[in-house]
Amino acid sequence: MVPEDLLRYRNIERLAVDCGLDAQVTFSPSTTYSGGVETVYSLGLQRLLFLQRVLPCTVGILFTRR
Repeated sequence: MVPEDLLRYRNIERLAVDCGLDAQVTFSPSTTYSGGVETVYSLGLQRLLFLQRVLPCTVGILFTRR
């Protein structure tokens, strides 16, 4: 079972290792289809990269076999 809480991406990376996979996490806050407040939020995350790891944003995880 894999949790869908992407604020816990480190847990997902550990689960991947346990399953014999590598996990590449990419943070990509997007302004596509965003309203005014959401756009400001996403632009802030794009500028302040350290916040991407602690606040909700779009996250892609690529799993590959080891």
